[in-house]
Order: sequence, then C-alpha cells, then structure tokens
Amino acid sequence: PPAGPLLNGEPAAMCGACHRKERNDFRLPFAHREGSEPFSCLSCHAPHGTGRVGRLTQLHNGGVCIDCHTEKAGPFVFPHPPREVDGCVSCHEPHGSVNPRLLKRRRVMDLCLECHAGIPAHHDTTKVRYQACGSCHAAVHGSNRDPRLFEE
Repeated sequence: PPAGPLLNGEPAAMCGACHRKERNDFRLPFAHREGSEPFSCLSCHAPHGTGRVGRLTQLHNGGVCIDCHTEKAGPFVFPHPPREVDGCVSCHEPHGSVNPRLLKRRRVMDLCLECHAGIPAHHDTTKVRYQACGSCHAAVHGSNRDPRLFEE
C-alpha cells in the first residue's frame, strides 16, 4: 500500500516555527510563490543534507536557484563576480522582499554601488541616465560579449 506522509506537519509550519524571519519574508509584496502560495521550503532546501551546502543549496554560483532560473546559468565568458562567490543572495533576498525582482535594495544603483564605488567620472549619478545601471549594463548575471556586462 502507498506510504503516508512521513512529515509531522506542513514544511512551512515546521520550518517557520524556528525560522520566523524567513516565514514572514514570504508575506512580503515580492516573494517566491507558486500562484498565491509560498514555495515549500523543501523546494530549495535539503534539511537532511550534509554540511552547509547540503542544507542551504542556494550558495555559490547560483546553486538551486539555477534549477528554475536556467537563463541565468551561463556559463559566461564574463561572469558577474558576486554570483561566483556568494551566489544569487549577493543581490537577491531568496524568500521575499519589498523590492521588485527580490532585490536587496529599492534602487538598482544603490545595490550596484555597494560593490562598484569606483565608478568612472563620466557617470554623474545625479543624472537619471546614470542612476539606471541596467539600462547599459543589462547582462547583470554575466556576458559572453563584454566584461562590463553590456547587452549581448
């Protein structure tokens, strides 16, 4: 006969009992959801894995994020270095955010300037043109054409 579920409850309730911040992040305006329901914790996390990578499979070079976001996988001739080091969580909140695209900052320029403080002098950030980094550096996950992450 088919086996019944082995879990003592729903993953979100069980995980959320200790991981309250993550549980609440799924209630933010921009969150990982399947329709109106948050993703199951088990969609991305392997609670019985060994070591840090086994339990938190989102680190280093995209990790589990690439399973769904395959267009960001690369390999790229010119990868975006933060993704290679800390993975997607360098720029994105994996559970939920108040910012579109699960970004850590409301303005993309503010996020970019956290790492790219030494921008060229001709980038006058008081002008709107230079506040939208992605309008020129559109290949933010990596490029096969240009090390400055210009559009393919």
